[in-house]
Amino acid sequence: NLLQAASAERTPGDLRRMAAELMSGGLVVSGIEAQLAAATAAGRSGLADLDKAKRWMRRLRPAPLPLVIATSQASARLAAGEGRMDVASRAALRGIVAAERVAAGSPSPEIQASLASHVQALVDIGRSAALAKRDNDRLFRWIEAGRSTALSPPPITRSRNAVTAAARERVRDLRGQAWEGADAALASEIAGAEREAARIERGRIGRIRYPPRATLSGYKKALADRRGLHVFANDEDLHGLEIHGLARRIEPTPLMRFVVGAEDLSLDLVKAMSDAGPFHPSAAVPKLPVAAHRETVTVVCPPRSLFAIPWSAVPPLSAGPTAVAPSARWYTARPPKGTRGNLGIIVGPGLDTAEQEQKRVSAAHGSATATTTVAGALELLANSSIVHIAAHATFRSDNPLFSTIELDNGPLFAYDVSDLASVPDVIIVGACNAGSSRGGTSGLLGFVGALLGLGTSSVIAPVVPVPDEPPTVELMANLHAELASGTAPPVALHRARQSVAHPVAHAFQCFGR
Repeated sequence: NLLQAASAERTPGDLRRMAAELMSGGLVVSGIEAQLAAATAAGRSGLADLDKAKRWMRRLRPAPLPLVIATSQASARLAAGEGRMDVASRAALRGIVAAERVAAGSPSPEIQASLASHVQALVDIGRSAALAKRDNDRLFRWIEAGRSTALSPPPITRSRNAVTAAARERVRDLRGQAWEGADAALASEIAGAEREAARIERGRIGRIRYPPRATLSGYKKALADRRGLHVFANDEDLHGLEIHGLARRIEPTPLMRFVVGAEDLSLDLVKAMSDAGPFHPSAAVPKLPVAAHRETVTVVCPPRSLFAIPWSAVPPLSAGPTAVAPSARWYTARPPKGTRGNLGIIVGPGLDTAEQEQKRVSAAHGSATATTTVAGALELLANSSIVHIAAHATFRSDNPLFSTIELDNGPLFAYDVSDLASVPDVIIVGACNAGSSRGGTSGLLGFVGALLGLGTSSVIAPVVPVPDEPPTVELMANLHAELASGTAPPVALHRARQSVAHPVAHAFQCFGR
């Protein structure tokens, strides 16, 4: 934080003096950070500052990993500024490896997400070098480098204890008191309880097992007969790498035009559902320069900021089944699983169609176990092969892991889900906005991120609010009928979508496999 803030507010000379004062006061780590800030602020003339910071770092054995990340970032920027892109790439890779080691020792999703901005700055340098060299294997590695820790397997040792449980229960109780509305005092108390719970979560202890990094050849093998589309932003354009047999770069699309078009697409979808009329995407929605495939699944790996847009409605992807995966590393480490098994249904209050939906979903599989409570929901999530959730959800953009699914005795938090020892293979979430994920540097948080990170292969959830009406029930019933017959989740969703003549069919997306 000092490195970033100081660079923006002080001159290189100020930063050098600050570094000297900190070092003389025995604050070695802070002194090195200030010296690195001076190197970054000085630009091409900052090489001497960088060398001094590295000499000071030799006093620390071993050097703290955050300092390794900061030094790598400064080295990569200076080398890139001088046009030495190979040197810059090697420095960037050192920083990414160090960031992954930090993330591996910090299972709190918030800590992992906070590393994303540092990693992304390093990735941008390496990816620019790969783009200039026209090397698709190298480009694939650098795209993946920025996403490898976006979602991770669960910690080796679980760390939930009485302190974390009590902190969450306090938030749950206060949220229950606010069900009918909260005055300023109660709202302030809820906010304070959430901050305390988040502070405790950040201190969780454990380590994360990361699967091996994905290679382009390994990812092609994992895709099998599917097609891959790695999408990434570089400068002002949206680029892509289409993977099927060979890897092919697609023509760049103006990034802002695509983002605005995707937002318009979501608005068009919401309006169509509100009017109960046909869904006609506006002309502003950009068409990706890729081939349309009606039967072949396209696996899209987008940047974090675009993870939760309605990809299955973007032309020409809308012509066939689509799955949205966090990274090739995640996809390669998750072998395909079946869609048959014991079904659990979690039902929340306040839905007019809940009883009808429960009956039709259960009938598609022959039988099911249902619950309406938080404890029952966690039990079903830990012991069912497939889980269907019919409930209202609240997405929290300010704190995604306090996003909730509302149940009879209170909210089920995304934090609660992150503690499960096992999770279903397939989860269908019929709740409003459950698929939303805060983008940018905060990573893939929320229910979808928690479930995919813990081992669920496929999560089908809406990316915009969906109506509590019969067409939604019809879509869910048809989807489960396909799953019960063994159809892969993205194909099942695509077929169910074709059988329902209502815009709600386009609101759901398959995340994962």
